[in-house]
Amino acid sequence: MRRVSGGWLFLAICVDVYKGFAERTIGILRRHGLIDEKYLITRSGGRVLIPVKYVDKKHLDNILYGIKYSLRDCNPPKRTVRVGKDLPSHDRIGSVVIIRENVLKEMNREELDRMIKLFRETYRGLEAIYVKTRTIGEYRVPELRLLWGRRVEEIIHREYGLRFLVLLGRVYFNPRLGEEHHRLAVETSDGERIVDLFAGIGGFTIHIASLRNAVIVANDLNPYCYFSIVENIMLNRRRIKGDIVVLNLDALQIPKYLGRGVFDRVIANLPMGSYRFYHVYDHLLGEGGVLNLYITGRSCDGVMDRIDWGWGILGCRRVLDYGPRIYIYRIDLVKG
Repeated sequence: MRRVSGGWLFLAICVDVYKGFAERTIGILRRHGLIDEKYLITRSGGRVLIPVKYVDKKHLDNILYGIKYSLRDCNPPKRTVRVGKDLPSHDRIGSVVIIRENVLKEMNREELDRMIKLFRETYRGLEAIYVKTRTIGEYRVPELRLLWGRRVEEIIHREYGLRFLVLLGRVYFNPRLGEEHHRLAVETSDGERIVDLFAGIGGFTIHIASLRNAVIVANDLNPYCYFSIVENIMLNRRRIKGDIVVLNLDALQIPKYLGRGVFDRVIANLPMGSYRFYHVYDHLLGEGGVLNLYITGRSCDGVMDRIDWGWGILGCRRVLDYGPRIYIYRIDLVKG
């Protein structure tokens, strides 16, 4: 971010490489899922600027071994796709696209066919388009209706070179959290003892274990999530450095099974209800332990006012849009 006349300019991060190494570098970054597809790759003289997602420099050094490059702020043009009109808001999971039901409310048949055509032209190899109609059940999973293509029940989704099995309609999964998974993993350290309390399919857990020699307890109440975490450990076994223990428990029961004050970090990604588990966090964390709390609200000040535990606040940042003027925030708290 840079101050300019009239406000702030939000900059991307680019890998700057000599044009002779550009094709090889782009191929490596693309295989690892690190290229930021929101921006175009550009040339500047004899150099090529490749926009990348938030990334660990050590990880880049490993995968780009032998290639001389640098990381720099950049302001590349944004990628736009237009066929009649832009794509509606959607989530892409592997070769599947999911749109919200409200997208279709005012569409006639011609507009619907045009939208399907646009998705197919944009995402080569697209297998299915689903409509999310609502969230259902104890595990708050999406109810999906097939709009186009063949029925897909299992899909492999990639983030930063890691692979994740997603059981569509049976687990909660948000592909827009990929950058946050990696960002938090980079903030952890070797040797940490971590509880991922609402782990889902293991997004935070697998990212951390791929970067750090840490001990991670991954828990989720949904048995399909438990199965998915185990499968995702196997899918990424060559990348994993840390040790992972997988549990299938109600978070409220966790203190019965895990010792008091044993852990250095708890990740609580349950935005609509995370603030209700204070006694669980207090039980798990030792003095000076860090809680990464995901919570919905309108502003950082507003969500921090709801957390009156007497713990220190390390920071607050907006992670994702949740609804009209409602956002998901991450508050980093320290016990003690």
